Amino acid sequence: MRWAVVVIKLKDTAYCTPVRPELEYGSCVWNPNKQQNINKIESVQRRAARYVFNDYSRYSHVTPMIQSLGWDLLHHRRLLSQGTMFYKIYMCHVGISLPPDVRLNERPSRAPNCYPFKLVKVNNDIYKYSFYPRTIALWNNIPLSFTNIDNLDTFKSNALTFIRSD
Repeated sequence: MRWAVVVIKLKDTAYCTPVRPELEYGSCVWNPNKQQNINKIESVQRRAARYVFNDYSRYSHVTPMIQSLGWDLLHHRRLLSQGTMFYKIYMCHVGISLPPDVRLNERPSRAPNCYPFKLVKVNNDIYKYSFYPRTIALWNNIPLSFTNIDNLDTFKSNALTFIRSD
């Protein structure tokens, strides 16, 4: 029984160390919007969960395996990466400034964040699914108490909790 736990931890590390970073590389900027592309990326993690537990039966479900390993969905991790990058830009933690079309909304809003950014007007799909329009939509839904935190790690943990619940 002990060896089974050791093997599971070893296989978990074998996925989380070299494979998952490859899947997440550049995910703060590149986040697929088509369900077929999301499914392709998520299928890699689902196959990795089957590999970790050595359970390839078609009658077993992968979701409980992923949950027992404590892995987040890659979709949630990509959203967190986007939100974290926007947080770093907004708080001036990186040398990137907001573009001129990204600005705070002067009008009152019903959004939980009372200082949301104005949604960027988009005429084509290429820019519609790019970083700023998608991230502003996410940012405007994050509660204000999370977005005004000065500590990056605290922001990440609060934002991940919010993203998981959505």
